[in-house]
Amino acid sequence: MTDKPFYQTEKGLWKAKGYYSPKTGELVNMTNSDKIVYMYMLDRVVFFVENMKTLHFESQETISESLNLERKVVGKALRGFLEN
Repeated sequence: MTDKPFYQTEKGLWKAKGYYSPKTGELVNMTNSDKIVYMYMLDRVVFFVENMKTLHFESQETISESLNLERKVVGKALRGFLEN
């Protein structure tokens, strides 16, 4: 066992091709980068909002540094989530 933190996610997320937009009902394709950003943001929301009972604001730059992704990749993923 390791004492280092890690992310856990359901296998279904990695098998999924995308999700259906609540606005349009159309399938929105997800890249692996989108899935990584989603998993990261879900982890942060659970920690800050649900556990710490506080608001959570994080810059695209911070997310991109944490995930070792380009800022524009993170921005595109976040915009896609917000639009759908």
